[in-house]
Amino acid sequence: MGLRTEKLTQYLFNILLTIVCVFAFINARSLCPAQSTNFVRSPSQTSTQNNSSSDLQQLLLLDEESRYYLESRARSDPHAQLLLAIAYDKGEGVPRDDRAASAWYMKAASAGDGSALTHLLSFAAAGRQPRDVSIDRFVSDFIRLATAPSISEGSGLFSRRETQNNLGELYLAGRINKIIDCASAATWFRKAAEAGLPQAQFNLANLYRNGRGLPQSLTDARLWYARAAAQGLASAQNEMGVTAPSPEEAMQWYLKAAAQSFAPAMNNIGVLYSQGRGVAKNWVTAVEWYQKAADLGSASAQNNLGYAYVTGRGVTQNDSVAYSWFEKAAWQGFAPAALNLGTMYATGRGVLAEPVQAFAWFRFAQMKGQPVPSTLIDRVKSELDPNSLEKSIELYSSLFEIDD
Repeated sequence: MGLRTEKLTQYLFNILLTIVCVFAFINARSLCPAQSTNFVRSPSQTSTQNNSSSDLQQLLLLDEESRYYLESRARSDPHAQLLLAIAYDKGEGVPRDDRAASAWYMKAASAGDGSALTHLLSFAAAGRQPRDVSIDRFVSDFIRLATAPSISEGSGLFSRRETQNNLGELYLAGRINKIIDCASAATWFRKAAEAGLPQAQFNLANLYRNGRGLPQSLTDARLWYARAAAQGLASAQNEMGVTAPSPEEAMQWYLKAAAQSFAPAMNNIGVLYSQGRGVAKNWVTAVEWYQKAADLGSASAQNNLGYAYVTGRGVTQNDSVAYSWFEKAAWQGFAPAALNLGTMYATGRGVLAEPVQAFAWFRFAQMKGQPVPSTLIDRVKSELDPNSLEKSIELYSSLFEIDD
């Protein structure tokens, strides 16, 4: 009876493992100068600017009993370790937890589970690996995967070209040996780009454009952007617009990307309409595009929408609405919005005047590279007594968590 029970348990576990792996595979694989009012609009938005991403679709719901069973098996079974890692990675049946996902991926990968190794590489390349947890000991395994002839050249997550691109991402982010290695990143991006992977073509184009690890060349950058854009990559289509020689050509590329609900391109269409570049100047239409992009989480568009409301361009002037959009963008770490939010607090427009908040947001904007008029800083600082100044500095320090 004991042997039959054990076989039945193993059979049920294998079924669960198969279901999870199948679902996991299916689910596998974001300009204007300051005005006299001290409010600033956003520049044309590049595809590397951060935008909120949609929540991952839940494909498996682990009840408490199933989770307990998996955790018990994970003590010695690499496959169960992989299942737990995926669960914590996707937030399926458990709270999404990058640190727990990383720990289980690494445990399974250390035990020799090849699928766990590819998941770990993708997980780290996406920026999810905790910064204080090194993956250096897996680098030789990652390189072996990226050069293994047995990996399919298809477009799936575990293809060779995807692995090569992910390895390039790690080098570019400084996640290997704690050194940003643009030259190595370029080497791996090129391998994947030449194999036809759109994201790698986009990444290689960015390196050419910025002269990182490669000689700076807008010509080469646009060549690779164009190849990725031709395959329908919205971020590349947007960059073809940003780097276009004319606003008319830029608009055509932005429209292609916007048709895929790519928020930065929607924002950039709004910028062209607000400036009358390549199209008749029309703030009403500009606001319509800003609104679409802002609703999708574009911090640049949220700031531009706030600017429209605070100045009454294309909409009825409304300081309260402007404040709300500046706040949304500022809490995404967007420097122009931080300046604008500080200005609202400093002047009491749309919100009660609060010099503690104003000074903290001004300092944060400066830290992010946004020029802040010294007259604003000096005026707000003069209104703070020692205790209030200390509170403002504490608030400013807490804002660094936005970038964590």
